[in-house]
Amino acid sequence: MSEQIECKVRLTVTKEGRSVYISHLDFMRVLIRALIRANLPLKHSEGFHQRTYLSLVRPLSLGYESGCELCDIVLTKRYDVRTLPALLNPVLPEGVRVVSAVENAVNGRDIIWTSYDIVLEKPEGADETLLEKLRTLWLDPEFSVMKRNKKGKLNAVCVAGYIRSIDLAEKDGDLLLKAVLKDSPDGGLNPSYLLNAAQESLGVTLELVSCRRTGFYNEKGESCL
Repeated sequence: MSEQIECKVRLTVTKEGRSVYISHLDFMRVLIRALIRANLPLKHSEGFHQRTYLSLVRPLSLGYESGCELCDIVLTKRYDVRTLPALLNPVLPEGVRVVSAVENAVNGRDIIWTSYDIVLEKPEGADETLLEKLRTLWLDPEFSVMKRNKKGKLNAVCVAGYIRSIDLAEKDGDLLLKAVLKDSPDGGLNPSYLLNAAQESLGVTLELVSCRRTGFYNEKGESCL
């Protein structure tokens, strides 16, 4: 009898609208329920408490939107993965959609950078120098933020090397920040640190309107989608 060949699949999933308030663990449960309802041949762990082989690459912060959440699953047999979006989307909640499914995707450890589109409420009374002050702060070669270590203690950490690019402009009365930030297995920079630093260093409160993850990239800046 021939050995059964498993099928490793990566789903690219959107998370928009009200779904941004689904926590990481609940989001995994939503996806698992949809996979079961679609009658897919899912692989499970062995033992008494069996679990579905499913993982999310770089889990997203609560409240952030995304057009490219990466969900890795394993099927117990070969499958035409091109059919998965049509099978899964009818059984997923509003705001969650599978946009593509591929086999043998890029290893998650090769993802080093993440891009974001961040809309910020322009502070009342801000003058024309605000954008330049923010660029100067965030692109300073010695730019540091306060981060907690494993013991929970706050330390100043230089994160200039965690910023690949920043583009800041005014749009429809708000500020549009396009940023590519480090998001590797050994650490990264959440966009919230940029806003906190503006408050601490410049006394500027930047209220977040929306934050959308738009892409993943390797060390060379090549897309991993």
